[in-house]
Amino acid sequence: MKYFLIGIKGSGMAALAGILQDDGYRVEGIDEDHEVFTIQELAKRGIKIHKFPKDSSLVVNEDDFVIIGHSFINHQFTEEIKKRHILCMEYHEFIAKYFQDLYQVAICGSHGKTTTVGFFYHALKEIFDVSMLRGDGVGKGGFQNNLLVFEACEYKEHFLAYHPNCIVITNIDYDHVDYFVNKRQYNQAFNKFVKNTKSVIINYADRNKIHHKNKITYGFEKEADYCLNTFIVKKNEMRLEIYYHQKYLTTLTTALLNKYNLEHVLCAFAFIHSRNFDYDKTFSVFKELPSIGRRFQLKISNKNIYIDDYAHHPSQILASLSSAKLLYPSYRYVAIFKPDRYSRLKEFAKDFKKSLAKFAKSYVLSLYEDTNEFTDNLLVDKNIVFIDDLKELAQKEKNQPKTVYLFMSSKNIDYWIYGLEREIG
Repeated sequence: MKYFLIGIKGSGMAALAGILQDDGYRVEGIDEDHEVFTIQELAKRGIKIHKFPKDSSLVVNEDDFVIIGHSFINHQFTEEIKKRHILCMEYHEFIAKYFQDLYQVAICGSHGKTTTVGFFYHALKEIFDVSMLRGDGVGKGGFQNNLLVFEACEYKEHFLAYHPNCIVITNIDYDHVDYFVNKRQYNQAFNKFVKNTKSVIINYADRNKIHHKNKITYGFEKEADYCLNTFIVKKNEMRLEIYYHQKYLTTLTTALLNKYNLEHVLCAFAFIHSRNFDYDKTFSVFKELPSIGRRFQLKISNKNIYIDDYAHHPSQILASLSSAKLLYPSYRYVAIFKPDRYSRLKEFAKDFKKSLAKFAKSYVLSLYEDTNEFTDNLLVDKNIVFIDDLKELAQKEKNQPKTVYLFMSSKNIDYWIYGLEREIG
């Protein structure tokens, strides 16, 4: 049997392709002809990616099972598949069906889902056969395992298809403004989702936004069920003191982390401890933190630091800056930000401006859509510059003191990262 994925370069779709291949299936897919960071993972697995043909029968057989990515649900190619009466299902519906017999941990929230899924997986795999569907295109299969940890996205309320054993909420920070008309509707989506589970683990700061009789909280606040009270930076490690119901529980040693990722580690710990799993064994892996694609990935080149981060919301930009200052307190900080949606830019224009103004200099790359209105609003601040030429950026940054360059976007911006490093070192 062959699974054929329409929109296979999508972060969730690429991860699903990996899981299906791990389960022994033949996997192929199709997508637009553009560069995306997930291509590397697909290429590593040898998964074939087709270009859109004139006739769908050239790539999809009658007995294939077709999985449709959200962005392609109304695509002409999808319409052809449906007219041929080939068995097909949209991505979130397939996830719900395919893994229905596994113990499921759904990671949702506005930010930090991918990182948290990665932390859960690397801890739990020490004691379970775990499947993982992660938003950086990495998937580990499959249905033959006994536990699945996966991302559950709130966009268009797709996560309501899932009925997991436990729902983890990293945070609730109003987003996806092209679908949710206000904060209330956004929060309500999460409240709808938690009705699908018996257990919720939630960041303490957002506890009052969710109504559920079985909530476990975590955070830096001492009132949280699981509290990360202090951490000490020592070269390449942090020692984390964890408190449970305000009583000292244990100390963990991890590889060097940025501050907001510590909460994601604590979140995974809360799940493991609350289920009476062996946390000493599971968290031994955090002495060397696994890499999560495009989540605060660092590269040191001569005097400068280059960080590739998925931040695409004003609050994430501030969190990334805070982490950079924690790790490199004596550096200059520069943002290179590529917006991803005009609706988000328009809704949060003032917040983006405030966040980007915190840097010594912020460069905003072009959006695919017309951004004239947003540009006029943002350029009010003297530290924010719109730029679309790598050579011009390099010229402006040449001969500057040692700098942390924070490249932030949900889009792939490797061209700018490697280009600037090549030009200025």
